[in-house]
Amino acid sequence: MTRGNDVAPARRPTRSEAREEVILGVAFELLAERGYEGVTMTLIAERARASKATIYRKWPDKPSLISAAIARRSELDSPTWEDDTGSLRGDLVAAVNSMVRLTVGAWGSQLLGLLEALRSDPSLRDKVRGQIAETTITADRMIFARARARGEKIRAAGTTYVFEVALASVFTRTLLDGRRPDEAYLTELVDNVLLPLALEP
Repeated sequence: MTRGNDVAPARRPTRSEAREEVILGVAFELLAERGYEGVTMTLIAERARASKATIYRKWPDKPSLISAAIARRSELDSPTWEDDTGSLRGDLVAAVNSMVRLTVGAWGSQLLGLLEALRSDPSLRDKVRGQIAETTITADRMIFARARARGEKIRAAGTTYVFEVALASVFTRTLLDGRRPDEAYLTELVDNVLLPLALEP
């Protein structure tokens, strides 16, 4: 129990947890360097200075480990969607900018390395799909709940696809242009596509 301004010390990770963090970090780094096909459990073990037995006890195969590495990095890098700009438009602009920083910036090399793997590896594809779905559902609940509380006229159902459209647009523009979408494009995306999808006519 703390008193006054005393703050309880943060719990230190156990040795096992710290080792898992190292392994997940190495897996994510190697994904950028080698691409999915070039990453092996042996290579991860060597760089993380861990035994393969230790890795296999936690993650039974490569798709499980890579998807866990992506999920962990997502926890560290992804927006929390908690910042309230005061309007749905402002929240959506902030959200698409966060998507760009994450997918094109922080994760650019890793995502390129995953593209072919996602097409050819059903197990990895299912795991990543689930992670993306969980993120978009969380964003949907937080952002649109705030908008409804402010009295903005949000469609009664079906708002989750707003973020699916946003993510698809960011990826498509990046792949076709070879660079991250600029502010003008993202603003047009929000004003001309996302807001009309989200708001009652």
